Amino acid sequence: MLVQRVDLPKPIRILLIHNQLEYIEPLIWELKTLSYAIELLQVPTIEAAQHLVADHVIHCVFIQTPLSEHQVQENFEWLARETPGVPVVLMIEESQINQVNDFIRQGMIDYLVDHIEWKKHSLQRVLRYMIAQQQNEEQISRLAHYDALTGVANRHLFRDRISQAVIRSQRSGKSIAILFIDLDHFHDINGTLGYDIGDRILNAFAKKLSKSVRRQDTIARLGGDEFAIVLENLNEAQDAGLIARQIIDHFLQPIDLPDRSVTITMSIGISTTTDGELDPNTLIKQADIARYRAKEKGSNTFEFYAAQLNQFEREREEITEQLHSELDRIFRQPPDDE
Repeated sequence: MLVQRVDLPKPIRILLIHNQLEYIEPLIWELKTLSYAIELLQVPTIEAAQHLVADHVIHCVFIQTPLSEHQVQENFEWLARETPGVPVVLMIEESQINQVNDFIRQGMIDYLVDHIEWKKHSLQRVLRYMIAQQQNEEQISRLAHYDALTGVANRHLFRDRISQAVIRSQRSGKSIAILFIDLDHFHDINGTLGYDIGDRILNAFAKKLSKSVRRQDTIARLGGDEFAIVLENLNEAQDAGLIARQIIDHFLQPIDLPDRSVTITMSIGISTTTDGELDPNTLIKQADIARYRAKEKGSNTFEFYAAQLNQFEREREEITEQLHSELDRIFRQPPDDE
């Protein structure tokens, strides 16, 4: 198998699939002379490309037109499966121009006509289009998975990260922990300083929180002033407690904004897999229950989930339900006759 590389700083990695190296040497030469930094991986067949796709992040695929329409469909299906979202540029013969619309329907984003369009301006057009498409896809992906205000993971990505962490935990035997963080009295900040200041504080809090944990840990904003963290590769449950204490201590110093300093306190609930619980939804619920208990204890506290907290949660729900029933009964009573 022939693999040719052109390594340049911060490259766009192009997978070039063509079985006649001599035939496409002009194309390779033009790619080398572009202003873009390019890493070129050249293989003769799509079968030969399989291990490259498995071992490398591919940014764009240039592929020779197969002999039959059936092969075209098979190749596009394979590329869509193995390189999802990666732009595909088809190198066609001049006689195949009338088939371009069919190729586009199958997944091609652009095409180059052999020899005619193997020129610098055509390649620049293709790569500009490819880069713009990838930037758009990255932007859409970011909006779908990250919190728009703080830039940390959103609720959807957070749940996915927990599921992935559970799988890794099963393989490694290491524990994971979920931390639910609730800022104390944050509604008072919004009420007294305004929502613009509140948003600035949330943004600054997220940035400072990111410096309080390890690079491998996931921070998410679940909504409002609620944040969460996935901690991985823990030897024992107490490690999560140490990290929670470090987070609290880290915020003993005020958050500095351009025009003011604000001191933040918090309540943290912790659930871990050390008890054998590996269901993501259960871990989330347990961390939430522990957070309520921490909030009952006062500011800047953390609480581990324990089985007895289930009883605490049931009692809290029963008291809340009784209170609502009593209030409903009081307000439904007819007024006394004067």
